[in-house]
Amino acid sequence: MAESKIVERQKIKINKVNYFLDSLDENSQKILGDIRVVDEEMQKLQVSLGISGVAKNYLLEKLTENTEEFEKAPADEVEPDDDKTEATEDVRRLTEGDEGYVPEDDGSF
Repeated sequence: MAESKIVERQKIKINKVNYFLDSLDENSQKILGDIRVVDEEMQKLQVSLGISGVAKNYLLEKLTENTEEFEKAPADEVEPDDDKTEATEDVRRLTEGDEGYVPEDDGSF
């Protein structure tokens, strides 16, 4: 007597809705493959970022070990960052529905 196997179809969740993977057209399957590649690259970058963070902390510790030998400069008064203040005002006006308000574009980020 031959055994029959029930094969369960693979599913994918897109925007909280399950779809059968084999129902995606060729273009959608390619997009899904591209998403997987991007996810893998992001994971690699996260690992690199973690390693870089550890290296930076180590270097900062090494630098801090010598700070007692450095000549101290007088503390500067902290001035508000005008760019951040302007950006905060832009966000406030946009979120409060200030119709017709268009923030200035000075070309900076």
